[in-house]
Order: sequence, then structure tokens, then C-alpha cells
Amino acid sequence: MYKYILKRLVLLIPVIIGVSLLVFSIMDIAEGDPVYQIVSETASEEVIEATREAYGLNDPFLVRYARYMINLCKGSMGTSYITKQDVFKTYMELLPNTVKLSLLAVVIAIIVSIPLGINAAIHQNTWADTGSMFTSLLFVSMPQFWLGLLLMLAFALKLGWFPSGGNEDGLKSLILPAFTVGIGLAALMTRTTRSSMLETIRQDYITTAKAKGVSNKNAIYHHAFKNALIPIVTVGGMQLAQVLGGSVLAETVFSYPGVGRLIVQSIERRDIPMVTGALILTTIIVSVVNLATDIVYAFIDPRIKSQYARK
Repeated sequence: MYKYILKRLVLLIPVIIGVSLLVFSIMDIAEGDPVYQIVSETASEEVIEATREAYGLNDPFLVRYARYMINLCKGSMGTSYITKQDVFKTYMELLPNTVKLSLLAVVIAIIVSIPLGINAAIHQNTWADTGSMFTSLLFVSMPQFWLGLLLMLAFALKLGWFPSGGNEDGLKSLILPAFTVGIGLAALMTRTTRSSMLETIRQDYITTAKAKGVSNKNAIYHHAFKNALIPIVTVGGMQLAQVLGGSVLAETVFSYPGVGRLIVQSIERRDIPMVTGALILTTIIVSVVNLATDIVYAFIDPRIKSQYARK
């Protein structure tokens, strides 16, 4: 297990190199001159040229990229062109907000999706199954920004139960963006839970358990559900990694200060150090969450743990 974890962590190195190179390339060919994000557009040519030299913007692409990677190895991700703040510090200040939003969204998704998915599976081809799948399809197809606007109109503007944006009201500020993200996640997890449960409850050991006198409820929740968890955990882990990477639409609609909104704003401003550093950190977080998801498999299924032991 330890060798497997170490191997996955070492594989982060080429991933980080690839992500940083890709981001640098895209930002380099994007329209606009980043120097105008540092100085005023009315600045003199002397000031503009001096700024380019000071920030190394006149250097060739590979030289700038190599300099960034050397600084990264030294533990520095640079300074934002816009705010003049340290990139790592800025990202870490906003990360707890995104973590809270992501965890609450996933909890909402689990609470909604697992009972619905199990109920749909054990009542296959009935109105309960059809209703659950129709609702799931509806929310999977619904754009996140539109759902966020609907929730804002209903619960913030009309009823006044929750704030319409920001992060000043603590948990109340989290409810609407978390439901906006969580409902979409729940729709996918409901369909996954149903499919996995349908496959499991048809297995011979479930029939055998019932024949030995095990109640239908115990057979479903203590035998079938446990063995159906692998696909559910897979989807849940992927979704958690996705929202930890930044729920861009929800954070933008609700003006929620998270890393997704930070990345979007930095791209719009061509803040190359902030975009590159934020995406590298996001890549590391997503990779660690995916690794944690793989490790959880070992606690669910001992057969998977034995496979890790051989790696």
C-alpha cells in the first residue's frame, strides 16, 4: 500500500510539469499584452519597456518557463500582476471557502442520491423508478448557473431566507451555492447508485441470503449496498475532486470567494503567475483526492487491498 501511495505521489511530478507548460503556452498565445495589467495603458513607452524588463516579459518563452519552474522548485509560485500578493498565500486564503462549499455539496448529494438510487433499484420499472430517473435526468441537464439563479430568486430575493451572495453570513451564505452544486452531483450519483444496485441485487448470493431467512431490508442494505459501493465511491470521489477544483459557475453566480472564481478572474486579467500557480495547486489537490478515493476502495473491498499490496 505504501509503495502504491509513493508511486502515485511521484507521478504528480510529470503531471505538474505538463499542466504548467500547457498553462504557460496558452497564456503566452492569448490575445493582449500582460504588461498592461501591471502598468496603466497611458504609461509612457519607457515605463512599459522597463516593466517588461523587470518582469522578464521580453525573454523567450522557454526562458520564462524555465525560470518559473526553478522558482517553483524553490517553493515560490511568484507574485500576482494585479494584487501584488503572493500566489500561494492568496490561493490558500480562498481554499477553505471552496473546501467548505465542496464538502457540503457532496454531503447534500449523498443524502439525496443514495436513498433515491436504492429505492429506484428495488422498485425497478415502477412509478418510483421512473420518477427518480426523470428527476435525475432533469437536474443533470439543467445548467448550473440557471439553477443558481432560480434558487437565488426564490430563496434570497422572494423569501429572504438566505443571502444572495458573498461569504459574510457564515453557513447561511453556503446553503444556496452548495445546493446549486449538490443537486447536480446528486442527479448523477442517483443514476450510478441505481445501476450499481440493480447489478448487485441480481447476484446469486443475494438470492441465497434471502433463502436463508435474511430479511429483504437486510439483504439490500447490509449485503447488496456494501458490494455496490465501488462505483458509487468512484463517482463521489471524482465529483469531490471536481468541485474542489473550483465550482466556477456557482462561485461566480453567488459572488462566492473561492478558488474557481479566483482562476476565472485571473484568466480574464491575464494574471499569468496567479493562473499558473492556482492551476498547479488545483491539480495537486485533485490528484490527492483521487488517490484518497483509491485508498478508500481497500477498506470497502479486501480484494482491492490485496492488489495494492502487490504494487
